[in-house]
Parts: sequence; structure tokens; C-alpha cells
Amino acid sequence: MASFGFNNCDFIPSTGLSGGIWLFWKESISMSFSINVTFKSNRFIACEVCDLTKNVVFCLIFVYAPAQAAKKTDFWNEFQNFILGLDLPFFLLGDLNEIKSPSEKEGGATVTNARCMRLTNFLSNTNCIDLPFSGNIFTWRKNKSGPENVFEILDRALASPNWLSRYPNMQFVHHAFTSSDHCPISVKFHDQVHKKASSFRFELMWTLRNDLSKMVKSCWQYQFQGSYMFCLSQKCKLLKQKAKKWNQSTFRNVFRQLSIAEKKLENIQNQLGTSLVTNLEVAQLRWLKKRDALLDYKRVYWQQKARINKANFGDDNTKFFQTHATIRRSRNGIKQFINKDGACNISREEVKQTVFSLAADKCPGPDGFPAEFFQKYWDIVGNSVTNAVLAFFHSEKLLKEINHTFIALIPKIENPQTANHFRPISLCSTIYKIIAKILTNRLRSVLHKIIHPFQGAFTPNRLIQDNILLAHEIFNSFKRKKGKGGWIAIKLDMEKAYDRLEWNFIEETFKQMGFNAKWISWIMACINTVSYSMLVNGTPGDVFRPTRVTEIPTSVPTNTPTPATEIPSTEVTEVFGP
Repeated sequence: MASFGFNNCDFIPSTGLSGGIWLFWKESISMSFSINVTFKSNRFIACEVCDLTKNVVFCLIFVYAPAQAAKKTDFWNEFQNFILGLDLPFFLLGDLNEIKSPSEKEGGATVTNARCMRLTNFLSNTNCIDLPFSGNIFTWRKNKSGPENVFEILDRALASPNWLSRYPNMQFVHHAFTSSDHCPISVKFHDQVHKKASSFRFELMWTLRNDLSKMVKSCWQYQFQGSYMFCLSQKCKLLKQKAKKWNQSTFRNVFRQLSIAEKKLENIQNQLGTSLVTNLEVAQLRWLKKRDALLDYKRVYWQQKARINKANFGDDNTKFFQTHATIRRSRNGIKQFINKDGACNISREEVKQTVFSLAADKCPGPDGFPAEFFQKYWDIVGNSVTNAVLAFFHSEKLLKEINHTFIALIPKIENPQTANHFRPISLCSTIYKIIAKILTNRLRSVLHKIIHPFQGAFTPNRLIQDNILLAHEIFNSFKRKKGKGGWIAIKLDMEKAYDRLEWNFIEETFKQMGFNAKWISWIMACINTVSYSMLVNGTPGDVFRPTRVTEIPTSVPTNTPTPATEIPSTEVTEVFGP
């Protein structure tokens, strides 16, 4: 193998025609890592890898699990005990000869739940993460043609959560089959693509420090010239700039500080031993206090990343939050809609109630500030936010910067590869969310009056399941119908009708339903000022603007499509009767 540049190797000999592993690696002064084989069993090799670029040491394990049923129990017991005894982050790769669900096999005999339990229990007991892959779905095939062919996912990459947090951009690929019954697999630890700077995001762990409140107050005391909404956006920009510098100079890297604090405590406690040294005891108390504060920051950081309900899972389960983040989400009743002269009747209290009704931990939009920021510092920022929101309802003008939206792609299946494997979601700015929710609440209060009873969905106190019962009754009547006169049933395919609406169609719908001109102006301002950026791995792309079609719910209040679907319903009723 020297001709391929591999100057190091190790191996496990085979037993007859089964087992056996060869390991080859390159190592030189120019390489960014070093490898030392630390343990060998008859079925796996463990190495200690020092990554010089990240200053990380981890355990790298290559596995070839037995396929024979009689050997499986002993191997998995030995392998699980080895994993549980590791102190380092670990990554393992190889042929595990197990599947974890029936969906990982195609063809051949039916998979029983018992066969899947061995790998499932191993993942649960060792807290391993089964890493996502790209490329072929299956990694092993039984070389037969036609219906007798069998495919399974036997080769895997597994990792501990702390390893994955250090290599979040790893790439695991299933390549095309060649002459072997297993396809080649490869792993790339480092993402060499030079990314643009990620968008700003307000970190909730910052709120645990008292000096942040002073920074917010100083930014909000700064006087800008322009509309209320423009001044609010400029204050948010100023806070972004200061928060970034403050984070680098004062807050710094929490994980690095936590590592330093733990090393300091270890040194102090080793020096103390069984003796009592006053100055060391004082230093120990100081570092214990610092470590506790850093652990709080770490917990809130992972909790925000995972966006898991802390009431259900507890405040201190940092490992749970970290794992889910790596792999990794009271309605206000508005009595009055529009007063007699059609003018806006939105109070300052209504704005405040809307702000505090927003989910605090939802992912922020381009502004980077989640609802929790405005809720926590309402005494400081509340007046500016309220003035900006009321200014929109008075002037009917929306600052385009406020209505900029990120589009994030959420996988609908494991290992997505094409565009239809993703579900797009919109990440709007919090100020826009406030405006949209006020409009949504007011529209909701009159929906039952303007929507025909034939529409069973998206309207309070109506269920789409009612249509199923109604359809059964209608077709039962078809079967029992006698005589010369007949009935006809029409099925209208409204696929995507809820998702895409023409701008002029929305405007005309509200006009025909008799909505006030001011209300229509509000809705159209939300629609025609929107702009988008696609988020790819957390980095926003170029800005683009729609010109004709609105995607729901990215740029309009969420109840807007319901009146729009009333038009075809009315047309059908006029032609065929109720």
C-alpha cells in the first residue's frame, strides 16, 4: 500500500473465511492529525486520534461485527462494555451486521422486531447517535437478480454527542456498489467550504448577566431620526454590533472557559489533598462559583438550540438538550374588529398582550432577536416596539427591512437528497410576527360570519373530519337513490391551493367580502413588501423578492387563505346549488 501513500498499517487476522480488518493511514509532518492504535479485539480496532487543527483528542473505532447468530451476543456485550468504559469522545465506523428497523431492509424474509432490538438497545445504552448519510440507501446486497434480491443497511457511522458537537459538518456517504456485496463508505470530518458569516442570533444565555441590561438600555437611549419603525430597526442594529463585541471581549467562549475552570479546580484539589490551606480553599470556592455560572450558561445555550420544553424535561438535563439540538419546537380573544368609521382601534395594551403571547423560544428571523428578548426587556424596549407597531396600523406602511424573511428547509425524511424531501418554513422578524398576529386575531374573530358552512377546516369550532362523515352520508344516499332523476358528485383537486395565492386575487377577495379599505391596505402591505433569503446550514443566501404569488404562511397573516378559498366554494354553489 506504500504506492498509495499509506506509510502505517495495522490489522486483525481473519478466522477462516470470516472477520479480519486491515487499517491503513497516512502520517507525516504535513498531516493535521496523528493516530495511535490503543486496543484490538478480534472484531474491532480502537485508535486514539489527535486532531491538531481543532486541538481535539478522540477515539476512532473500526468494526466488523459477526454475522453468525451464535457469536453475536458475546460480541455485543464486549463491544458495549468497551464503549461505556471510554472517557474520550468517540466515532465508530464499520459493518455492524444489524438493522434497527424493518424499513432498513428490502426483499427477502420479513424482519422481526427481535432482530432490530440488539442494535436499538446498543444505541440506547451507549447514548450513540446514528449519523445521517447521503448516497445509496442500502449498503449491502445479496447478489441475486429480480424479486429474490435483498438489500439492507448494515454499514454505519455512529458517534457520541460530544464528538458530533466538535464535528457538526461531518459528511457520511454511501457510494455506488462495485464488485463487492457491500458498497464503499466514506467519512469527511472537516467541511472545507468557506462559508459566509452566519446571521446574528441573540443568545438567551446572555440574559443571565446583569451587564447586558445596561447595554440594552444604552442602545435604546440613543436618538435616531426617522419613522418609529426605522428608529426601532436602527436600535436593534446598534445592539447587534455592541452585543457581538461584548460577546467576544467579555462573555467569550463558554465551553473554553468551562474547560479552564475544571482544570483549575482539578489542580487546586490535587494540591489540597487532605491538608487545609486557606488561600487554596478560597481559590477553590471562587472557581466553583465560576464553574456553576458557566454550567448555567451552557444549559441555557443547549436549551435554546434544542427548543425543547424545559417544563417537561427539567432545567438541568444539559446532555438531553445537547443531543436533540445536535441531531439534531393563550390565544388572545379580540372582541372588536373595526369600528364604525373603519379606523384602526388597536391599543397599546393589545400590542403588549400580543408580544407576551408569542412563543418565547421560537427560532428568530433575520433580526436575530427572539420574542423572549422583547419580553424580558419590555420595560426598556416596550415603548419603541409599541410605537413602531401602531405606526404601521396608522400609516399602512411597512418597512421592507422588517418584512425580510429567512426560508429554512426542514427534512421530511431521513437522509434527504432532493428538494421535495424538504419542507420549507419561514423565519420572520419578531416585529412582523407581532403585526401579523394582531391581524390574525382580528380576522379570526369574524371568520365564522363570512365563511360558508360548507367549509369545514381552518375555522374555529369546525373540524375537517366533519367532511369525511358528510361524504359518507352523500354516497350512501347515492346508493339508495331510485327513479329517473340522478345526482352528480364533483371532486375538485385543490392541491397546493392553500399554499399559493395570487396577490390580486387576495385583494379582490377581501373587496368582494366588504372588508374596509384600511384592512385591505394592511394585508397588502404585508404581502408586497416581503423579501426572502434561503438559509443553508445556518448561512443566509442572496435576497430575492416575489412579484406575483404569495407563499402561505411566509408573508401574510395565517387566516388569509380561508376567505380566499370561499370564492371557489361560492362559485360552485351558484352553479349547482347548495
